[in-house]
Formats: sequence, structure tokens, C-alpha cells
Amino acid sequence: MQVWLTIAVLLWAALTGVPQPDVYTAVSVTDSAASVARYPDFAAVSAPGVLIPGLTEGFVPQGIAWLEPQRWFVFAGYHTDGRASALIAVDADSGAVRRQVSLRNTDGTPYTGHAGGVCAAGGALYLSNQHRLFRLPLDRFLGAAPGAACAFDAEIPVPNNASYCSCQDGMLWVGEFRHGSNYTTDPAHHLRLNGETLGAWLCGYRLTPAGEGPAAGARPDVILATPDRVQGMTALNGRVWLSLSYGRGNSSTLQVYADPRLSEPDMTVDIDGTAVPVWCLLNSRQTDRIIAPPMTECLCAADGAVWVVFESAAVPYMDPANPSRCPVDRLYRVSLPASDSP
Repeated sequence: MQVWLTIAVLLWAALTGVPQPDVYTAVSVTDSAASVARYPDFAAVSAPGVLIPGLTEGFVPQGIAWLEPQRWFVFAGYHTDGRASALIAVDADSGAVRRQVSLRNTDGTPYTGHAGGVCAAGGALYLSNQHRLFRLPLDRFLGAAPGAACAFDAEIPVPNNASYCSCQDGMLWVGEFRHGSNYTTDPAHHLRLNGETLGAWLCGYRLTPAGEGPAAGARPDVILATPDRVQGMTALNGRVWLSLSYGRGNSSTLQVYADPRLSEPDMTVDIDGTAVPVWCLLNSRQTDRIIAPPMTECLCAADGAVWVVFESAAVPYMDPANPSRCPVDRLYRVSLPASDSP
């Protein structure tokens, strides 16, 4: 049924010349198992989850969040054809698409940004991009009709590029991607310790007593200094996980660290006259390193495991003239052996 719905949507777009509406399906477009089998270390600690939605409709997945009461994964992503970015919720148990909304700025205009990350805190979803967290009331998302437009109710500046975000253990995290001369960060974010230079900030904000994320003007409570090429982060069972990737033909890496906040800060940095503690995620502090298929994006913690989303099976990367290597069209569940857990 989903395949026929997708065909109907595409035919409607072709016949009318009007961009297809935001009707998203969850349809397999590649052999994920074959791709993952080429990465035995990743295959040994992972299992396939739900299909990533919207791949046949031009959705490019970036962020992933977990809504525990509904048992939904919420995917954030953008389009390359000028359509508004979107949020799509998928039932973790059935794999069915449960919600799909196109995003609007606070002034009602279409939001077409990268939608690099999404997370849930209290009564809101937070999207990260362009040095900001964009806040969307959760009830607005949950009550939306299929394909409806949902506007953010606030834009919250943050002191980094806001490439991805995550929320767990009473903290909302927003981090930045750095790679080469095209993806730079503030030189003040380049910190050196024990012979290593870390060039990006992952800013952590403690949730309010009501479980809400930061308000406009809030400064970070803590900072984790991260390596380059970080696309996503989550925390689980006293560990910090990073997703590192760049390029459709390059293997990704999942890097795992014991939470450094259990020890004294490595240094402090001044933000608006306040000394904010910093811990450095040094290579020497890794506890695990898992080589994965190309183009891992964001991470989230759910059901006692870490889940990773890939963008490699999106339309722009399935072009036969320049395809991604080992595309993956499913969310994957990753868990380390019990002996490796703290």
C-alpha cells in the first residue's frame, strides 16, 4: 500500500508540475543488511530498526529524537528542492508513519534550513541549526493533521554553530560540526590539551525543574570539547557517544567515552563573564571505537541502547552517477557487550 501511495504522489507531481505534497512513506530503497555486513565490527553490535521515512519523497534525514510516551522516533530533515524542512514521527514497534509536519519560522514563513538535529525536552521539540535552537511546542506537533505546517514559537541563540542536538539525563546538548576550510568554528573554540587540539564545542544546558530546555539568553552550564566531523551525540549509562562522518564514500566512526564529568574539569572558558567548565573528549579517553557505514548522522538513546540514523539512502546520494557507498535505509540499534558497560 505504501508503495502505491508513493507512486500516486509522484505521478501527481509529474502531471501537475507542482511540487509533491508532504506525504511521507517508509519504504525500503536499498539492501541495508548487505551494506552493514561489510562492516563486521558494526554488525556485531547492531541490529536493524524501523525504516527511515521519506526517502522516496526527497526527505534528507539528519536528526533523531525519542518520544517515550508515544514510543515514536522523530526524524528531522530537509529537502533539496526548496520545500520546507520536516519532522516525521515513526512508531518504533510497527514502523508506521504517525506524524508528518512541514516546518515554519516564527513569522510563518517556510523553514528550509538544514534541520541538523532534533531532541525532546519537557513540552517541546528543539531543532538545531544556524547558531540557534528552534523551539516547537510538543502539543502543536502531536495535534497536527497529516502534512500540516507547524511554526516554531521561539529561536534561542547558542554560542556555537548548532549542527546537532540531543537530550538525556537532565541535560540538553547542542554541538557543532567542524571539517576543513568549508566547515569552520570560532577560533576561541579551538582548545589544546595533552598534545591534542579539539576544535568544536558541545554545549550542555541543564533542564529546568519543569524539564524545559534553555531560554533565550541562557549560557551553557558545561562544555565538552569534541573532535572534528561530529554529526551527532548522545549519552547512555555513563558513556558519551559521538557519531563522526563526512563524505558518501568514507566510513563513519562511533566513538565512545567514559563521561568525563565524573572528574574535575580540564579547564574553564569565559562566556558573558562566567567561567564555564570544560571537559575534553580526547582520543586517549575513548573506551570504544566502532567503524560503521558512511554517512552516520545523529544519535539518540532509547530502550537501553543507542540508535543511529544514516542519510546515505536519501535521493541526493542514490544517484547512479555518484552514489553513496554502502547506503543504509534503516535506523540501527547499537549496544555494547555487557562487559564493556560501566
